[in-house]
Amino acid sequence: METLEKMISPGNDHILHRKTNSHDLRRETEYLGDEDDGEGEEFDGELWKMLSSRLERVQSVLDENSALIQRVNENHQSKNLDNLAKNGDLICEINGNISKILSMYSDLSIDFTNLVCQRKFMWKNCDNGWKEGVNN
Repeated sequence: METLEKMISPGNDHILHRKTNSHDLRRETEYLGDEDDGEGEEFDGELWKMLSSRLERVQSVLDENSALIQRVNENHQSKNLDNLAKNGDLICEINGNISKILSMYSDLSIDFTNLVCQRKFMWKNCDNGWKEGVNN
């Protein structure tokens, strides 16, 4: 988790994108929120909060699956017929949790993409407005 945090936390945005053209680098840096207007930090905070809460929920389900797998292993090792019969239900629950995790990651990906696209759209509109003001 620390690696992910270092990669996407506010203040480390310059690590994520590298451009060769200095004009593109300046624009990309502004896009990522290194401006002094505070909007980038607000966006970064919103993005970070969303990512953190979603990843915590995923981790919770993964932890639940880990405990269920441990119970399946214990039941299997006991070779008790009642315990072995319980494994079918436990395995179904594990399978359901895996489906939840897939759905959670899918939703996370969509929401992350939407937030980034929204920010990019806002940045482009501001940039276009600036160009129009200079040209007039």
